[in-house]
Amino acid sequence: MDYGKVSVIVPIYKVEPYLDRCVQSIVDQTYKSLEIILVDDGSPDNCPAMCDAWAEKDSRVLVIHKENGGVSSARNAGLDMATGSYITFVDADDWLEPAAVEILLEQAVSIGADIVVGNYYFDYVDGRSAQALTAEKQIWKQDEIMLAYIQDRIRPEVHNKLYTGASIGNLCFDPSIGYGEDLLFNYYALSKARVVAQTSVCCYHYLQSSGNSSTTAYMTKNRAESYRVTAEIVKDLCETPFVSLAVWRHVRTVYALLSRVCNAQGEAYFEPYFSIYRHEILVHKSEIFSSAQYSAKQKVATALLWMAPKAFVQISKRFL
Repeated sequence: MDYGKVSVIVPIYKVEPYLDRCVQSIVDQTYKSLEIILVDDGSPDNCPAMCDAWAEKDSRVLVIHKENGGVSSARNAGLDMATGSYITFVDADDWLEPAAVEILLEQAVSIGADIVVGNYYFDYVDGRSAQALTAEKQIWKQDEIMLAYIQDRIRPEVHNKLYTGASIGNLCFDPSIGYGEDLLFNYYALSKARVVAQTSVCCYHYLQSSGNSSTTAYMTKNRAESYRVTAEIVKDLCETPFVSLAVWRHVRTVYALLSRVCNAQGEAYFEPYFSIYRHEILVHKSEIFSSAQYSAKQKVATALLWMAPKAFVQISKRFL
């Protein structure tokens, strides 16, 4: 049955070994009414030519060539072109199960869901594979969605979700965010959703690569800036019943980042972040000390940050 066109947006940058597998898994979908948007984000390898070759083979494939601007910029370019009633995202080093789109789409139509969350596999370079989600099929109504998201019962990634065009509207990714752009995009998409459904069926393969040292350093530096995302969510929810949980998630994020800062000896790019993280924690110290949501270790760590930050650095491994 034809439920309408689905736009599949694929941001592409330096993924030549994986690109054909990814696109092949999309064109082979059991659901055929697809608009496949390949966004070449200024890739310096053979990816641009590979994208054009796919467009010649399959009329559903559309190609955008643009200057490098990062994954958010690439996804936004795809959103600008998309004309489907539904939208989904696939990372170019990942791939789909053959019936992935059909499974998610049938859930959306039968339940009337604005967003459908699919289960997915973690696939490792050594051949191991594991399911990412353990929860069974679930349905969240409008007054339950944000709580489920803040509690991490709805995962923040975009790659395992099917969105109605209405749930996205004019929403776009923030190109200034190097890590956590999914979290913020989904926060705003979910805030407009009336019904969100989750299926236990695995639809997506998410490649877990070890990466080289330069890639690891780049990702770690980007992760260091992710506190901005949870801080924005706290600010947006400050007049709602969810603010205390949002603060808890924000503080949890900042504690994790502080742990990385304190344990990354000799990595100079972490140094500017320590004072920022310390400030973020101290802004919320009253909530931390008064709430049962925070562990005794977190409360001790907050007191150390407040009164003796050098001592905090020395014993951070015990507390974070």
